[in-house]
Amino acid sequence: MLKRIARAFRDTCRVEDVVARTGSDEFTIFLPNTNPGGTIIAGEKLISSVREISWPGTLLKGGVTISIGATCVTHDAKLTLPELMTTLARELAQAKQSGGNRLVMNAKQSAR
Repeated sequence: MLKRIARAFRDTCRVEDVVARTGSDEFTIFLPNTNPGGTIIAGEKLISSVREISWPGTLLKGGVTISIGATCVTHDAKLTLPELMTTLARELAQAKQSGGNRLVMNAKQSAR
């Protein structure tokens, strides 16, 4: 399942984007040179691409949903990687609590 989802992510993302598996069932996707609006559009495309995956040979009847925690930062944000990952984890937790196929984006760290 994770391989199909990862493939959908890679097929949906741009060449300059980086898709990395960062947890047992979690991925982090870096979208360089993307503003908050573009981040939301990318998240919606990712949700759609996973929704469209066919699951023949599995017991899944309703498909798979994903939850996305997002933030948009500038190069001069002076945010460390651990701080960034903590922010993303908080947004992801909120997205998961809101139900499947949700994107929650942090506006506080957003680029201006």
